[in-house]
Amino acid sequence: KHHSVFGRSLRMFIRGKKWGKYMLLESSLLVQAIVVALLVVFASGVRDLIGFTMLDRPIFICPIVGWLFGDIQQGLLIGASLEAVFMGVVNVGGASSAECGIASVVGTAFAMKIGGGTEVALPLALPIGLLGLQVKNLLFIFRVGWLVPIFDQYADIGDDNTFTKLPY
Repeated sequence: KHHSVFGRSLRMFIRGKKWGKYMLLESSLLVQAIVVALLVVFASGVRDLIGFTMLDRPIFICPIVGWLFGDIQQGLLIGASLEAVFMGVVNVGGASSAECGIASVVGTAFAMKIGGGTEVALPLALPIGLLGLQVKNLLFIFRVGWLVPIFDQYADIGDDNTFTKLPY
């Protein structure tokens, strides 16, 4: 029976056949990209969906990436280094800072993929976080921008319940 490389890799990943040293590293590049993309969605979207839970912090998300790539210790080291960088980063008012969830996941995944450590993840994570912030801001504009007249309408009539639920 003929199976595609993607399907075979995905089945091995789901069934846990490669839970050893190089679990995700032995998967196809497409499977790796999909898993990393799902982690990016989780890391960047969790704050917007369920509140400020700190699940997007590098100290939490990098060991998960390390575990998926087969080296949880390296993921923890990268996570601690990135947490030290992003520790004081807080969005206050209209000021926006680099997106630490996207930076952590993608920087750690690149570092693990090429066999590097913190010396690879740190220089990659910072510009990726800034780029991720810009992309996220554009997505917010397209997601919420067309709702502004509707927000205004519900605010004018004083319907707080609908006004609060509208972004979701």
